[in-house]
Amino acid sequence: MSMANGVLERSFQAELRDVMERHVDDEMLVGSAGRLTGGEVLRRCEAIRDELLFAGLDVGEYVACAGNGDIDMMIASMGIMLAGGIPLPMQLFREVESWSVGLAQSHARFLVAEETCERLVADVMRGFGVEPAVVLVALDGSVLHPCAAGSYEDVDVDPASIGMVRFTSGSTGVPKGILMSYAAVFYNIAASQTLIGYRDNGRYLNVVPSCDYVSLVFSIAALMRDEVVVFCPSMMPAADEVVGMLEQERITDMLMITPQLLALAESGLMAGRDVSHLQRILYAGQAVTVPALRRLISVIPCELAQFYASTEAGILAGLTAQDHKSDDDRILSSAGRPFDLAGTRVAIRNPATGCDVAQGEIGHIMVSGPGVCPCKLGSDEPFDMVDGWRDMLDLGIIDENGYLSVKGRTRDVVMYRGSIVYAQDIEERIANVPGVCDVCVHPVTHSADGERTFAWVVPDQGASLDPNAIMECVEASFGWASRPAYIEFIDELPKMGSLQKVDKRGLRARAEQMLESWRAGIVD
Repeated sequence: MSMANGVLERSFQAELRDVMERHVDDEMLVGSAGRLTGGEVLRRCEAIRDELLFAGLDVGEYVACAGNGDIDMMIASMGIMLAGGIPLPMQLFREVESWSVGLAQSHARFLVAEETCERLVADVMRGFGVEPAVVLVALDGSVLHPCAAGSYEDVDVDPASIGMVRFTSGSTGVPKGILMSYAAVFYNIAASQTLIGYRDNGRYLNVVPSCDYVSLVFSIAALMRDEVVVFCPSMMPAADEVVGMLEQERITDMLMITPQLLALAESGLMAGRDVSHLQRILYAGQAVTVPALRRLISVIPCELAQFYASTEAGILAGLTAQDHKSDDDRILSSAGRPFDLAGTRVAIRNPATGCDVAQGEIGHIMVSGPGVCPCKLGSDEPFDMVDGWRDMLDLGIIDENGYLSVKGRTRDVVMYRGSIVYAQDIEERIANVPGVCDVCVHPVTHSADGERTFAWVVPDQGASLDPNAIMECVEASFGWASRPAYIEFIDELPKMGSLQKVDKRGLRARAEQMLESWRAGIVD
């Protein structure tokens, strides 16, 4: 199997079976329930396939799957795909109102679940008028009460058909279920491989909940490059557990969300531990300031690589391991170079004219290609698409060397007295102030000026920061229009979702409420 061109040339089901049969006697999955060979994984996937097909699953039907994040949920998802179904992972670490939306919109009739989760999810499905056909699985992925009479064949599905559902973080409201074709899934796997690389006797550590699309896709990617996949026992493991697994399981590579990687580096726990097998960490989820990235590079004892992506458009650009060795701050602050893979195209455009802007000018980041997912759960109509292109709603610039820099979300642009202010530029400047640990900048309404900038600043432990001095630093770098109107010190920035993104929506609501109180004279 070749992933060099990012194009899925046969069914995804055939690719999955090929991987498992290729390692029928080799260790493939490791979790709290034990160690499974490729043959054992295949038999469990086939058993789930048989139960679903025996119960009447149609091709392209959604199947809810619910568990606590071990190897059983990965096996469940692969078994569902072998049956021609679409796995619908229930992110039970979120509120019921969040993950139940997927059940309502998908009209799922089937549920694959651990016994501990079955009643909760099944009751929600019954609340939507569905009596689910339930397949119970143990932590090792084996079917607990098999009913199927005989064995079935895999159901091969066209690569253009929907294969998975990825839920957004919910940062703009209720999470949306984005429909991913098998071709889009395979494109993302191939794009990730260009950054994480190949290695002999590789062992990939999964530290993202296995009920999340990211966990499933990157774990399958590891299997496709013939690595063993190891699951952390905890759904969201702390740094000490991660370090213990790195040492115990001789891990060679892993994907981490950015806050996890920062916490791992700050813990200092890798010093003095045998993590010599670790070769590369791929990270994503949110931007890292240049000072924070330089600290990561100095502390993490392996190569780093980063990718820029969105739920709706897939992986678009990558900052390679070689890029991380650069002394150029412009490269380190960028998202890397856009991928030239499977026809993917990234452009910077003026949304008013629909035309590309001149090189070096800021515009909307637009993307077309196999990773773009035009539809969402509950609707067959494409959304936010213009002539086959998706507007990322991010502002960006591509420099003369082809590096893409993201200037923030379009909603984080502040129009102040005729000047354009970019929140991300202000964040990066404040992050460089000695004593600053973390920062978030966003616009707030202002009666006289329309909008001003509000900065939430997390000081380093024991640091004493002067808000006026911070404001002056920003003004000295970008001019008076960029000077934050308000600075509030906070112990930590609130995070949300499995990717632990900063909850800017919540922070802005909190800031607006604070400002309203200040204006009314309620707060000193």
